[in-house]
This record gives sequence, C-alpha cells and structure tokens, in this order.
Amino acid sequence: MLKEALVFIACIGLAGCFGGSKEFSIDNPTDKPLSVFIDNKEITIPAGEMQNITLNAGPHQMTLPNGEKVKFSVLGAYGDSERSGIINPTQTRYIYVIQKYVADGVTPFTENGDVHVLKINGEEFTGPFIDLGSELFIDSFNKDWNFGPTESFPETTFANSHDTYKTKLFRANDFIHYYKTDFSPSGDYSTRISILESVYKKPELSYNFSEPELQQNISEALKIYNQFIHADSASKQKDLKKQFEQQNRAKWRNPQTKSLENAHYYEVMSNINHIFWSSVIELSD
Repeated sequence: MLKEALVFIACIGLAGCFGGSKEFSIDNPTDKPLSVFIDNKEITIPAGEMQNITLNAGPHQMTLPNGEKVKFSVLGAYGDSERSGIINPTQTRYIYVIQKYVADGVTPFTENGDVHVLKINGEEFTGPFIDLGSELFIDSFNKDWNFGPTESFPETTFANSHDTYKTKLFRANDFIHYYKTDFSPSGDYSTRISILESVYKKPELSYNFSEPELQQNISEALKIYNQFIHADSASKQKDLKKQFEQQNRAKWRNPQTKSLENAHYYEVMSNINHIFWSSVIELSD
C-alpha cells in the first residue's frame, strides 16, 4: 500500500475556457519507433514513449502505421485542457486505476472507487480498476487521470486529510506488473455482496425506437450531433452545443411518452449529450 506524506495544502480551482485547440498524447507501447501521419504531417514516436501534439478543433485525418486512413474530429466546444486524451494507433488496451494513499498510522477500510474484476489474458484482477478498452482515442473527459502510461505513481503525495487518492492510466501489460508487485487492497473484498466485471462497452449513440415521440427526439438530437462533430471550428461547435442544450431542456429530457423504452432512451440521449462535452471522436463514413 502506498502511503502519503501528510502535509496540509491549499486548494486552487482552475476554470476552463472556450478555445480552438486541444493537446493529445500519441502513445507507442512497442519496442520500435512508430510513425503516423496526421493531416499529411509525419509524427514519429520513439519506442515505449509518448509524443504530444496540439490539434485545432474540427475534422482531421490520420494515417495509421498499417496504412489505414481514419477521420476524426477534435471537439473544442467545452474548455481547454492540458491533456485531453490519448491517441492510440496500436489499439492497446488501457486500464484506469485508483490508488489510495494513507498517512502513517491510518488504517484504510475502503477504496476511493468502485471495485471491479478485470479479465486479462485469462487472469482475473480485482480492485478499483476500470477497463477503458482499446479504442483509437481514449478521451480524458471520460475518466481524467493524474498520471499517464509513461508516468509512475509517486511514493508519497500531499493532501489536507488523512487519506487521499491518485489516478493513473496503465497499458494492460504494465497494469499486470503493477498489480502483482505494488497493488494492495484497501479493504476486505470478501465482505462485498457482489463485485461486477468491468468490460468496456462502446457508447450507443443511435437506436430505432418503436415509440414515435422517442424516435423523433433521438432523430432531432442526432441531426444537431452530426452537425456538431463535423463542424470546422470551436465557435461553430459551441453554437451547436448551445442549440442542443436548449432543445434538451425544452423537450428531449422530459418526453410525454412513458414506456419500457424510456430507460434505453435516456441512456442513448445521455451518450449523445456526453459527446458535446468530450475532446475527440472518430468519424465514420
């Protein structure tokens, strides 16, 4: 169990602002240099390292090492962030980990996040872990992390309480090493009634509902959504985000229809809304 150095510090809040670009890290977990082309510009990432790149809001095209061309859009309607996410050309699987820190003499009794079971290469791993999948883009808006794949958890950390936590994104192989050498549960998992498996599921962004009102609302939302993800500037994205939010407040989030489809409707609508606050999305033809 990692322990914190208990030092009282002041908290400083930082507010995001609207901007026209986002910074991403291109990850290369392999033992050889890796090259990709973004908007016809070659970017070479050394073996085992990451390369930062700043991209303007709007559509872009990337050519992967295997020659596949992928279109994607940087979403700048909400805020600027120092690190907006990871571009994952090797389709590596990533695991989000919450590491608890406690002061000397403090006995932990629980984790700072939900406990899940992960299955990797036939092995099971139980703890405050979340499977983020192996998508081409790992958006930090979904799960913001303190430390990226090439950074380590610190041995100590500073806090204004007796316990705190830090988060990190692991490549799957590095996660296995961490689990077997450094991880120690903060509580007795055997006392939990159930521990669910964490399996990445790509968010569902469309569906054919049988209820006319629900289908009409989804169709209207998707129309603005498609304009949003193809908009060529942060200002246009911001305007479309505002339009979406107005419609959502006025109509979509309170449909008159009450049926068994409503739960699924709210899930899909929530997934669509989530994109308006994200940093990047892959575009399909």
